[in-house]
Amino acid sequence: MKTAAKATGIVLGATYLVMRRIAKKQYPKSVYADKPEEQNPVEGRKVVFVEDKNDPMNADGKCGYLEVVENSTHFPTFYEK
Repeated sequence: MKTAAKATGIVLGATYLVMRRIAKKQYPKSVYADKPEEQNPVEGRKVVFVEDKNDPMNADGKCGYLEVVENSTHFPTFYEK
């Protein structure tokens, strides 16, 4: 029984390490690191909504746009990561 538990633990541990390495290798593709034109230009910055009646209507029914104010000082918590 102990041998089976050890073998199972080793197999699961090895599988976890392999899957983690694969995920780290594929992560840049999931955030468009290789396509800067697809990245969000306001990510990591504080923004304010500027109402402008001449702009087309947004999905929420407001006319306007987002304007960058400053860089964000937010540090993601354990649960956000």
